[in-house]
Amino acid sequence: MRKDKGLSGDIDRLPVLTWIMFLKFLDDMERIREEEAIISGEKFRPAIDTPYRWRDWAAREEGITGDELISFVNNDEAVRPDGTRGAGLFAYLRGLQGADGGDRRDVIATVFKCNKGTPD
Repeated sequence: MRKDKGLSGDIDRLPVLTWIMFLKFLDDMERIREEEAIISGEKFRPAIDTPYRWRDWAAREEGITGDELISFVNNDEAVRPDGTRGAGLFAYLRGLQGADGGDRRDVIATVFKCNKGTPD
């Protein structure tokens, strides 16, 4: 993790580390759910669509870095990892909506609405 101005220690990095881990663990759980759905022949709708899943922007060898990554994460509109323009990561996550309320998309949106402006 980079050292930004105004960060005096590791405790200042905890919110960043928290949302990073949340998105990584969520993607891991989504992979498991997707595999289980395939095995059981059920339909699966991921909570987070491509290109916003962890595996699409953070886990790829040729993934985005530096200013391009910061722009994708923080800006309301950005160049996404797939090269198209669209909502930035946090804007997308804040805008998630479940089909009938109360599903994991609503929970994710609530988490990122409560922390608007915190993750950098």
